[in-house]
Amino acid sequence: MNVLIFLGKGGGGKTVTTINLAVVAHRLGLSVGLLDADPQCSLSDWRHARGTADIPVRPCRPDQLEETLRLARRRNLHWLLIDMPPDLGTHTFAAVRAADLVLLPMRPALFDLAVTRQRVELCRTAGRRVAVVINAAPPRRENLESPLVRDARAALHNIGAGLWRGQITHRHCIPGALISGQGVAEVEPAGPAAAEYEQLWQAIVHNTQSWRISA
Repeated sequence: MNVLIFLGKGGGGKTVTTINLAVVAHRLGLSVGLLDADPQCSLSDWRHARGTADIPVRPCRPDQLEETLRLARRRNLHWLLIDMPPDLGTHTFAAVRAADLVLLPMRPALFDLAVTRQRVELCRTAGRRVAVVINAAPPRRENLESPLVRDARAALHNIGAGLWRGQITHRHCIPGALISGQGVAEVEPAGPAAAEYEQLWQAIVHNTQSWRISA
């Protein structure tokens, strides 16, 4: 079982990214489970709206993470995705140590940059692979990134983590899909939002040229 953990600032896109990547993996025929360790319980709300257990969601208090992870490994899942609380604590270290990859979705904004740097340092201390994804980004114009995204990439230079070469663009269809208990790849499978999540998933699975690794 591969364990993928989502860390970051509240409002940075942890839960939305978790759901949409889980949907992409599920559509590829992979067995995926979600752990909802964020006190807001947004994953659990999404599961209720979905109305089916094809992508199981289990609520989990942060102090239950180690035991819940141990039980999850018995289910023979291909992937377990964990939506973590925005705050740091001993539970964070326990979860990070169990991760195959820690993903840090962040908006291209000042406060997100500061939090991302803190989380990267935590993951490096734990000796785990960590990657940053720019989320809710302004759209490209003539295939060029917006100045906001370019500035964020420059600020993340030498952060000590993988930085995805793509971006998740801010689009209204993404929250619209969540309201109905779906992912954007189910609502608009041929659309550009689905394509971005699919590209991100392939980058996670293959971990090759889609990441710019900074020293």
